[in-house]
Order: sequence, then C-alpha cells, then structure tokens
Amino acid sequence: MLKRGPFPCIQELPATPRSFPSVTRSHSPREEAPSLCRGNPSLMPLRILIVEDEALIALELQGILEDAGHDVVAMARSMREALSHAHAHPKLDLAVMDVDLAGGSSGIETAKRLRETYDLTSLFVSGHVDDETRALALEWGPLGFIGKPFAEKQILKAIAHLTIPATR
Repeated sequence: MLKRGPFPCIQELPATPRSFPSVTRSHSPREEAPSLCRGNPSLMPLRILIVEDEALIALELQGILEDAGHDVVAMARSMREALSHAHAHPKLDLAVMDVDLAGGSSGIETAKRLRETYDLTSLFVSGHVDDETRALALEWGPLGFIGKPFAEKQILKAIAHLTIPATR
C-alpha cells in the first residue's frame, strides 16, 4: 500500500522484501554487440579485473564484457582490493579501471602498481580524465581512455585487439 510522505512529490513504500525494487540488466536499449569470443573457438576470452568504486558502473562493465564472452575474474573498489585480486589471479589479461577509487585510492597509482608487479595493462574508463591525468597514466602504458558515460561499442572496440588466440 502506498502512503503519502511528508513531501508532496515523494511516496513511501512499506519496508518489506516484496516492495524492494530489483535491478536487472536489459539488453533492449543497448545495441547488440558482436561476441568477440563466444562461438569462435579460435579465440580465448580475456580474463579481466574491474577496478571501479561505483557498483552500478562495475556491474554494467561486467555485463558488457561477459556478454562479449570474456571472463570477469574479480571486481575491486580500491587499490588494495585490486592488488589483492591480481595476486590471487596471476593470469589476468586486463584491468578495466576508474581513475578515482574508493578510500581516496588513485587509479593511476593502481595501474602503475599492477603494471610493475603483474605486468597487467589497464583500460581507463573514467569521467575524470584531463590532460594532466592522461599524461601521468601514459607512463604506465595503458590500453586507452574512455570517458563516462560510455557506450558498449567503445569498451569492446578498445579491447578487441587484446583478444587472445585459443592456443595459450
């Protein structure tokens, strides 16, 4: 049952599990992107670490990458979590990373540490990529930079040349 709240434009819903909205990804608004790996036995899926402190953005990236046939091995919100996941999963192919991370962590510093310690390249997906940030990140050989908001095609195009032959 809906009840009018103290503010004229806001309605309150009873706090029951039934009324809690569920969030599901819908493919209808998104253009169908070709699967890079699924259905193509000559290509191996990439093993990807997502480093993003915004949960909904991380889930959207995960959906895009998994729909294309890649394996999202782990998701991290901070440098500490990213380094821990990279240590636990030493055969990662790519980190998809925000510049500003949880707890004040720097995505640039995280990319540097992932490159130095695990030889892991990063693709930056961020709303905060100015010329200074880009110059700092370029020292660590990122795959590229994609601004937020992003489109599925941008993500898949950026990683397309990393797709690995099935002989590994």
